[in-house]
Amino acid sequence: MAARDQAKARAAHADVIDTVPGASLELVELDLGSLASVRAAAGMILERHPRIDILVNNVGLMGIPRRETEDGFEMQSALTTSGTSR
Repeated sequence: MAARDQAKARAAHADVIDTVPGASLELVELDLGSLASVRAAAGMILERHPRIDILVNNVGLMGIPRRETEDGFEMQSALTTSGTSR
């Protein structure tokens, strides 16, 4: 489970484990608004696993006031396209 807010991620992790006791989950810190965070998360995942079998991106963001990521990209566009190949 890759998430920016690790407190919320831990709560979601606990909820999944309560619902599916045998679930195998890992938490990875990931802020899609930061290319450095994306690279760090990718590196961490590559260290632990030889491949990714499935990737589901879910960004809950729409109609926000214009903001930029720390890398200078328009926030909404950067977050909604971060799962695509560039």
